[in-house]
Order: sequence, then C-alpha cells, then structure tokens
Amino acid sequence: MEKETRVVIKNIIYLLSTRGLTYVFPLLILGHLVKTLNADGFGHYAIIFSLTTYAQAIADYGFSLTSSREISKNIEKKEKVAEIYLETTTLKLLITLAIYPIYYCFCKLYFKDENIFISSQYAYTLTISGAFLPIWFFQGVEYLKIPAIMNLVGKAISLCLIFVFVKTESDLTASILAQSIPALLVAIYCNSFIFNKYIFIPIKIKKSNLWESLKDGWSIFVSSMSSIILTNSAVLILGVFATTEVVGIYAAAERLAKAITSVFSPITQAIYPYNCRSFSRSKAEGLRSVRKTGWPTIALAFLCTILILICSGYLTTLINFNDNSVFILKIFSLWILLGVINNVLGIQILCASSENKIYARSFLISAILSLLLMFMLCPVIYGVGAALSVTIGEFVLTILMYQYIRRKYVVSHS
Repeated sequence: MEKETRVVIKNIIYLLSTRGLTYVFPLLILGHLVKTLNADGFGHYAIIFSLTTYAQAIADYGFSLTSSREISKNIEKKEKVAEIYLETTTLKLLITLAIYPIYYCFCKLYFKDENIFISSQYAYTLTISGAFLPIWFFQGVEYLKIPAIMNLVGKAISLCLIFVFVKTESDLTASILAQSIPALLVAIYCNSFIFNKYIFIPIKIKKSNLWESLKDGWSIFVSSMSSIILTNSAVLILGVFATTEVVGIYAAAERLAKAITSVFSPITQAIYPYNCRSFSRSKAEGLRSVRKTGWPTIALAFLCTILILICSGYLTTLINFNDNSVFILKIFSLWILLGVINNVLGIQILCASSENKIYARSFLISAILSLLLMFMLCPVIYGVGAALSVTIGEFVLTILMYQYIRRKYVVSHS
C-alpha cells in the first residue's frame, strides 16, 4: 500500500510540474485568439470546437475509463494488457471513421459560410488525434511521464504556430490547424512508444471481445455524452438564439473556466487507478482511499474558486476579455468546484467500484435538466443563462450521486 501511495504522489507531482507551462499555454492561446479573431470570429471558433468535442466523446465511447480500469486490474498480465490496448484502439478508430459522415452533414447544414464549413472539416483532425491518443493506457499502467512531456511539447508547438500564423480575423482555419496537427503528431508518437516500451506478442482481435468492450463501455458512454451535453451544448444553443459575437463572449469565459479545470486532471488521472485497485480489494478499502485522495483535491478546488471570484476582473483584463465575460466567469467558478466534487463522487467512487450505470443515470438526468434550462434562459439572458444552466445541472448531478453513495456506502455500513 505504501508503494502504491508513493507511485500516486510521484505521478501527481510529475504531471503538475511538467504541465505547469501547459496550463499557461491555453491561456496565452485563448487571449491571442480572442484579440485576433474578435468576438465574432471566436464565436465561430468556439462552435466548431464544440462540435469536435461531441465527436471526440462519441469516439472515446467510455474506453478512457473502462479500458484504463481493466489495465490497472491486469497490470501484471502482459498478454491481457496488450489485448485491451489493441481492442480499444481498433474500436476507437472504427467509431471515428463511422461518425464522420454524420459530422460532415451536420456541419454542412449548420454553417452557411463555405469558409467556416471548410474550417470545421479540418477540425475533425482533433477527433482523430483524440481517438488515437492512448492516455487511458498510460493511466492504466501508471506511467504518465511520456504523455505529460508530449502534451507539453504539443502545446508549445501549437502556441508558436498560432502566434506565427494567426494574424487577422480571417485566420480561423490556421488557428485550428495549428492545434490539430501537433495533437496528431503527439498521438502517433505515444502509440509508437507503447509498441517499443511494452512488448506485445501477436494477438488476434476477437469480434466477441470487441462486442463485450462496447457493452462494458456503454454506461460510461452515456455519462460522457451527458457530460458533453451539460458542458458544451450552451455554445451551440446560443448560436441559434444569439449572434456569434454573443457566443464568442460566453465561449471565452467558458474556455477559461475549462482551462482552469484542467489543472485538476493530473490529480484525478493519477489517483483513479489507485482507487480502482482499492475497490477491487473491498468497498471499505476503496472508500478509505477515496477519502485520502478526494478531500485534498476538493479543498484545492475550493481555494481555486475563491481565487477566481476575487481575481476574475483582473484575469479577464489580462487576456483581452470583453467586460461581459466577468460575471459569466464568476458563475463558472462555482461550476469548477462542483465539477471536481463530481469527479470524486462519480469517477473515483462510482466508476472505480464498477457502478457505471448509476453514474450514467445521474448524468443523464442532470444533462436533460440543463438542456431544458438552456432553451428557457438562453433566449432571454444569453450567456448568463447558459452559464447558470450548466452550473445548476452540475449541482443537481452532485446531489443525485451523493444521495446514492450515502445510501449505498454510508447508511448501509453504519
């Protein structure tokens, strides 16, 4: 147990140290794009990235959690690990190819401007690179050094390309390619590293195993799509009821909030395999490990929320935000805290203990509520309504999961 704890702490420290600059890079990119593309151009940019986020969630399907969990449980069985890797990669790439015609048709209908439509097609490269990037594998074997370093390199290259090639409002396509091409190269390198580092004996992929993987990932897929609906639909819905300039103002605050949220991903990625193994031994041990890892994470998120509330005006001025983004960012500060709490409840407890269906059901309910609120509030108070809808949906998710966990693990064991 002490060795496992040291590995978790080592991974967290390493990821946080190597990702220090990768948290700065998105802020610099965001500030440059908001300033260069203006609110209208950034609105189109945000809508395109919202669509690719949907495509990425479908391509991932839920394997980022289920495959990572299975690898962590079978980490000593090289043949099983190889089998999981090959099956997961095959499925993700097949899904990516299968959904492209749907993505193409939707973009053709949504974007009336041909140049913006072309930009949206280049953006699909991000979906391909996301499907091909095996973060889930490194998470499962608890070797996060390589993806952390490559993420840093990829973000640095993107930053340089954006500052060199994105100069005017018409450089929307350049801003997309500057991020998608480095991401694809990083994905290719990470997979080549896996083949060199981990010796895979020839394994024939079985159709029955692929089908089982799809069934196992279904609940996570439902929750992932619900999460995307909860956090990304606002941009698309605003695009229907408001101008792209309004979308750009909202999206700038939303992307800043998401950039801040990404600070917690090294922590949650590092502790997830540890919690999975703890729950595989016993529920009591699993809950102990979550208490040990979850409370410090939530405390850090609370501190982050307070700092955002205090410094939001300064942050928006620093990176060229519209003044209307300040209040929206303050609303999102609460969303950040709730998001971290929900990761502890949903990922570190429910998913780690194989309670995927409960996690999916809770997410679906909160996503539907959030969507209804968006259609009610966005036509009236625009970006503020979108931010309130997302935050309320996140709060409902917290309540649903907490009530189930309390009944299942606390009351039943008292």
